[in-house]
Amino acid sequence: TDAQREKLKEQINNSDSREDIKQKIEQAKALNNAMEQLKNEVGHKDNVHSSGNYLNEDPDKKKAYDDAIKRAEDIIKNSTDPNLNPHDITNVLNQINQAKDNLHGDDLLQHQKDTSNQSIDNLNHLNQPQKDALKQAINDATSREQVAEKIKEAQALDEAMKQLEDQVSKDPSITSGSPFINEDSDKQKAYNDAVQAAKDLINQTSNPTLDKQKVEEALHNIQNAVNDLHGDDKLNQSKQDANDQLTHLNNLTEEQKNHFKTLIDDAETRGDVNKQVALAKRLDDDMGIIKGLIGE
Repeated sequence: TDAQREKLKEQINNSDSREDIKQKIEQAKALNNAMEQLKNEVGHKDNVHSSGNYLNEDPDKKKAYDDAIKRAEDIIKNSTDPNLNPHDITNVLNQINQAKDNLHGDDLLQHQKDTSNQSIDNLNHLNQPQKDALKQAINDATSREQVAEKIKEAQALDEAMKQLEDQVSKDPSITSGSPFINEDSDKQKAYNDAVQAAKDLINQTSNPTLDKQKVEEALHNIQNAVNDLHGDDKLNQSKQDANDQLTHLNNLTEEQKNHFKTLIDDAETRGDVNKQVALAKRLDDDMGIIKGLIGE
């Protein structure tokens, strides 16, 4: 600095020997060289700050580097002390270099990618295309925060897929139950279509679904279709209507009506109810013919 130069001139002018002058000049050169190196290191801080080694490093290591740079900047900014020791500057330089050498963000990022990809493999409810796509997203990440976000998304997607699989696994019991069997065909089709769409999603071999909301939508479609299955109510209504019709089959005896009523009440499907009603009506017709012949 100018102050250092002036102080050097003063020291040289006050020197009483050539050896002393030479020593002062050597000290000045050392000081100048140290200051130049210090300024160069400070000038590189933006490059360091934008590097993966810094960005993906732990906070304490980043702080150590920033603190060393701050000490260097203070020396440069306040270097009015003409007696500044080059060794002090060298110590700060060493601190900067050591702190920079301790920045291993790239290695930390790669390690997190490796462990995250292993975690993806252990998410058992994702199909292979989903796993492959999520791994690719992790490998393309440029920060540890992005990797953490991707693994979080993967875990949420895996949970959504599990719920979808659990719902689909109930399909045999649902389709064999009265609410489905005794439902109208359009409601049955709506349920079957929703289940098939879910199976297609679960068994994808390409173009994987990565949006958790779409998986949840597939689940809700099934659940809504299940809630629309009212076969039990329709079976009960069919039985009630059938028993009402029995009361108007006047050619049947009470014993015959009770016989059909039992069969109707025990029926498990609307088809069985209709079958018993048809048999009752046929018997009623036959009984009518017999009564007519007897009456003649």
